[in-house]
Amino acid sequence: MKAPSILRVTSLSLAFVATLFFMSCSKDPAINADNASVVKSVFGPVDVNDQTDVKTGFANVQVFPLKANPVLTLFNEKYSTSNYKTDGMGNYYFAEVPIGVYTLYVHPLNPLYGDYKVGGIEIRAGVKTNLGTIMLQ
Repeated sequence: MKAPSILRVTSLSLAFVATLFFMSCSKDPAINADNASVVKSVFGPVDVNDQTDVKTGFANVQVFPLKANPVLTLFNEKYSTSNYKTDGMGNYYFAEVPIGVYTLYVHPLNPLYGDYKVGGIEIRAGVKTNLGTIMLQ
């Protein structure tokens, strides 16, 4: 009989440990039909519907003309979004932005249009901030 390879033994051991882990998670009393909004953390139960600890907000803006092909960045001294592109209709949506005051930078990839920058944008916890419509020139 051939001896099992170290790779096979390691793979089987990892599979066994993963199975035990997932079985123990599925029996977690912290989450059930009666308290589906409560999640157990290392600090104790957390109510995921509780908005008192919300530390992020949202922002949306429309940018035209579409042929400017703009790329948007929302930033401050502590945080910067990735470069956002439109949904194809000029709409941009920034989700889960940490609270604070931001600057919006719009850079059109089409060289016929100029950059646009606006500061003083306040992102508040749990609030959707509508930045309106920007017409690039």
